[in-house]
Amino acid sequence: MKRRKRQDIKETNKKFFDSWSKTYDKFLFRKLMWKWQEEAIKEIPKNCSRILEIAPGTGRALEILSKQRPNAKLCGTDISQGMIKIAKERLQGKAKLYCEDAENMHYENESFDAIFCTEAFHHFPNQRKAIREMSRVLKKEGALVIVDINIPPLTISNFLFKLEPGFVKMLSAKEMRDLLKKEGLH
Repeated sequence: MKRRKRQDIKETNKKFFDSWSKTYDKFLFRKLMWKWQEEAIKEIPKNCSRILEIAPGTGRALEILSKQRPNAKLCGTDISQGMIKIAKERLQGKAKLYCEDAENMHYENESFDAIFCTEAFHHFPNQRKAIREMSRVLKKEGALVIVDINIPPLTISNFLFKLEPGFVKMLSAKEMRDLLKKEGLH
């Protein structure tokens, strides 16, 4: 596969998810993916009061969190304006939502007690930079929860690349642990 430029991948992701935003929650595999979101939410410690979701899509997980933790300050950042629009309609002001990419967020250093990201990490063109940015905005003793697909065979990767043109790379559990360790997160 010819190496694609990072900015081209970001633009592909923006266009793809903007066009998919209106029907995203009806996608065949959403119910399975929702279970992953619910498991990720369970991993966020109860004492966390400032929580960021990276790539919240249509805002379903933030909606669940807003009901479970009505006093928490919730934020979401997504590269797709279409997804942000749907999430804002769903959340009705229960979370602050921003259209920006995970590699360059506007938040102050150490802004969040917890950050979570489900089913999106494989779309980030510079995964190391995304982790570095998450580390920057996460408090020193904060919780980072990343849930992503992890199916190693090349044929699955080829299928996902056709299904989601902004697909970059799935990391194995070991690759993810190594990346987190390199960036000072364990």
